[in-house]
Amino acid sequence: MYGNQPGLTMCKKDRVSWHMIGMGTDTDMHGVYFQGNTIHLRGTHRDSLALFPHVSTTAFMQPDHAGIFRVFCSTLYHFQRGMNQIYEVSSCGNKDPSEQPYGMIRTFYIAAEEVEWDYAPNKNWEFEKQHLDGGWERYHRRCRRGVSRLGSHMSNVETKNALVLSAQFWQTRDFTQGHESLGKLPSVHGDIFMNHTENWIGSQYKKVVYREYTNGEFVEIKAQPPQEEHLALLGPMIHAEVGDSILIIFMNKANRPYSISAHGVEDMESGKGLPVPVTKPGEIKTYRWNVPKRSGPGPSDPNCIPWVYYSTVNFVKDTYSGLMGPLITCREGVLNEKGRRSDIDSELVLLFLVFNENESWYLDDNIKKYLNKDPRDFKPSDDFEESNKMHAINGKIFGNLHGLIMNENTMTNWYLLGIGSEVDIHTIHYHAESFLFKGHGYYIVMYLTTSMLAWRQPTQSFETSVLLSVDNRIPYSTKPPSRGASHPATAPSNEEPGKEQLYFLGKNLGPRGAKAALVILFIIGLLLLVVMVILSLTLRSARKRVAYQEVQSCALPTDAL
Repeated sequence: MYGNQPGLTMCKKDRVSWHMIGMGTDTDMHGVYFQGNTIHLRGTHRDSLALFPHVSTTAFMQPDHAGIFRVFCSTLYHFQRGMNQIYEVSSCGNKDPSEQPYGMIRTFYIAAEEVEWDYAPNKNWEFEKQHLDGGWERYHRRCRRGVSRLGSHMSNVETKNALVLSAQFWQTRDFTQGHESLGKLPSVHGDIFMNHTENWIGSQYKKVVYREYTNGEFVEIKAQPPQEEHLALLGPMIHAEVGDSILIIFMNKANRPYSISAHGVEDMESGKGLPVPVTKPGEIKTYRWNVPKRSGPGPSDPNCIPWVYYSTVNFVKDTYSGLMGPLITCREGVLNEKGRRSDIDSELVLLFLVFNENESWYLDDNIKKYLNKDPRDFKPSDDFEESNKMHAINGKIFGNLHGLIMNENTMTNWYLLGIGSEVDIHTIHYHAESFLFKGHGYYIVMYLTTSMLAWRQPTQSFETSVLLSVDNRIPYSTKPPSRGASHPATAPSNEEPGKEQLYFLGKNLGPRGAKAALVILFIIGLLLLVVMVILSLTLRSARKRVAYQEVQSCALPTDAL
């Protein structure tokens, strides 16, 4: 615990195998994170992997620079309690220079600022759902009969667990009548998260977020394009290609220290045995991240893969307070002159996280403002703590996330992000649409990309389908393309769904290689056409000469006339 594991040493450029084994119970669900380097996992590039009980896996790493790094469980509950270690990379006389940036320097002006955040500005969805859900009594009776039949074969604890499961799933209020000895079961109706009472804060909280500005004066917030409206609580979407450098000019407009760091990329401050530099309130600092080849997509990845940037002053509290945003790294040639993807039509980012406001830096401020009570004298109840666990997508609950719009017959990439604790196990279901995905499932601090070809116009929704999760459905919609606008559908290969790559003679080509191959093939085809025309004319001429010679050989001699 707490970095006391010896022997995790290696040399720069070594080919290292990490063999990881998961044991234990249902609480042993781990998101293993490797700081400072990425791992190669079945043809993909990651810096995190999921480890479940009684499951083992092997990941490969080739560290590219010397330093001291951490490997830890990013399940926030486990991280707080010491599940982190140190691994050391020594140069060992290896003088091979680290990969140097050779692409663009992409500059972003980002500030951390405090806001009053509303998880559910519109509460009609959940309230109407409660009134329309008239079949719950029928399920109540059915579940109660089923548990009664099993009662003789179950212990008291098992019976209680079954009742909790049924009550939470069917959202009943009086399911425990006749089972008072089992205790009061929690309600999962949305009113505990949305209603403001003398004991519940409601849906509004003070939080801190990343926001992008137009320049280093940090006066004018950069206008958010319509396609990024869905980011909501998240910071701006940062794009970069392999070989680029990302320059973050960061200002802390909040009232406590924060920082900005990122998964996956090469942080110029990491590996020196020092934490990421802290930016105090009112200060401006510069952070630089390089994007080496290992930070970009692997052979089995799509053209772009997602990572997350966040604050590291206090990983748990900073995260629950709201500081995080998406970082997208792409293959060379994928981004256009505006820094946007040219190979697809739209990008959508979704972060699935149960925001535990009880762990936020601003809990006392929220108690003081919204409950009008002194936090020092306030004694939180179980209901109060439960009401502060917001089951959100991009910081919104119960259908309040807007901007998930796609054009009909266009290709969209969905970047799905998972962060949090052991309760953050999410199964995402898209209504009326399917998606293409080639890769591996994700868990806490895992990121993946899926592709969707939107072809239905009506508004649909997606939801997390975990049984004990609070119902959280978010609408998304497709619309016909505007007149005069061209929206080509960019679909992956039928032979390898979910993989936006081109293979030619067994070689994986990037966008630039594909264009060069197309030009070469065109020139070769043109040359072949010219050769065919020449051969055709030559053959025709030869046939005429043969026919003429045959006529000459059959002619009568002149002395016979």
